[in-house]
Amino acid sequence: MGFSGFVAFILVRVLKVVTPVKMTFEIYATCVIPISAFFASSLCVCYVHYLTLISSRLDCSVLELGKLSSSA
Repeated sequence: MGFSGFVAFILVRVLKVVTPVKMTFEIYATCVIPISAFFASSLCVCYVHYLTLISSRLDCSVLELGKLSSSA
């Protein structure tokens, strides 16, 4: 994210490729913050779901190894 912020800064402020937008706090609070919050929450939910799936798969593989070692 730091790299993309740096590139955006260079494109807008130094090279003037993109015209800067005057953004008030009201626009920022009603447009940017909700999108950021939903994006961050979806990342957190996906990460927790991934960890849950991985841990349940590890539990199953540990149980299978226990069954194999006890039957031998």
